[in-house]
Amino acid sequence: MILAKLGDVDITNYINYTSYKVSSEPVYNEWTDANYSKHRDEVRRRVNGSFDLAFITDEQYNDFIALLNDNKVGNLLNIKVYVGSDINALVDCYCYYKMSLQSRKEANADYIVTIVTMDLEER
Repeated sequence: MILAKLGDVDITNYINYTSYKVSSEPVYNEWTDANYSKHRDEVRRRVNGSFDLAFITDEQYNDFIALLNDNKVGNLLNIKVYVGSDINALVDCYCYYKMSLQSRKEANADYIVTIVTMDLEER
């Protein structure tokens, strides 16, 4: 099963399955009428979530960063992500993203484990 793709490259093998939390959330147009009753119209759905990525070498990490830069349009990332919740499909979206370094451990010169968390929010 594919969880995420950047361009034509499947990045699922870097993702920690237990950390994968991507869902679709409603965007509402909300108002209160003269009787103080709340009304809400769902305008669209927005993809939000996060997941952890693990890289075993610096070369893998640098290749991923290059792939990330190749799939950016301005400050938006073009990514396909699996959305469970009410969609259950691979969705192509333009997202704002943030990557945070969780840990970096060096076992030897060739084996460096880098774990980052990627947060996504569809525009």
